[in-house]
Amino acid sequence: MSKSTENSLCSSIETFAGKRNGPRLNRARDFFFVAARENARCALVVGREYRDDWQERDGDEAPASIRVLARADQSFLPLVGDGPEERLEHFRKGFLRVVHRTQHELQTHATSHSGQTPALTLTLAYIDDLRLYVGHVGNDRAYLFRGDTLHRLTTDQSLAPPPPDRPLVSDPLFSRKPTSVVGGFSDDLETEMCAMDLQPEDIVFLCTSGVANVVPEDSIAKILRAARIDRTTSLEVFVESIFREAADRQGKSDSAIAVARLAA
Repeated sequence: MSKSTENSLCSSIETFAGKRNGPRLNRARDFFFVAARENARCALVVGREYRDDWQERDGDEAPASIRVLARADQSFLPLVGDGPEERLEHFRKGFLRVVHRTQHELQTHATSHSGQTPALTLTLAYIDDLRLYVGHVGNDRAYLFRGDTLHRLTTDQSLAPPPPDRPLVSDPLFSRKPTSVVGGFSDDLETEMCAMDLQPEDIVFLCTSGVANVVPEDSIAKILRAARIDRTTSLEVFVESIFREAADRQGKSDSAIAVARLAA
């Protein structure tokens, strides 16, 4: 089963997001969220919500995280400020508000149910013209495809503390300094944020671990390379190609993708 947004043009940005449902045998449900605005601004979000009571809920009911994001739209759209540092600080505060509100809602709900504590992973990419802001907690991923190269922008996290010698920056294209600002949705998870300039023809690609753990980065890069070259084909076609590859590789969990393609 696949659920997706409609293609939307936000000035010079084309966006698409979709989800493929896996067997309903575990606590995890993936989600996506897209908010498009005028003047080449848009936000893309993917994540995974963990809770024990999915069977008790309406199958079409939005996850708590989506409800919070919808209410928090103006927390990070649009960015305001006189310069890059002021805008990054506005994004940082907005992303933290989303994190804290969602965490509060999940914890409040957990007090009335038995079982494991609800948890969440969340990756947000906000495009403001030719500037990209990324907020991240968990093990979903954000990528930037530029030219013929796929660059990973986020650091995989888990409930296990990372090794002390783990490099924070592995890609020489970016001088990225993640900011650890809260414990995320567990005492062992950090929240990281970064900002960078975009170029025409860049593709911003977000996916949950249901894709990242199954489809090799080389395969994702090959499909995004075709999306960069072939501007007449909808992004939906390329997203479905990635979902099919995940299924062919025996991906059995939920998976979600959100992608933005900048004009040439």
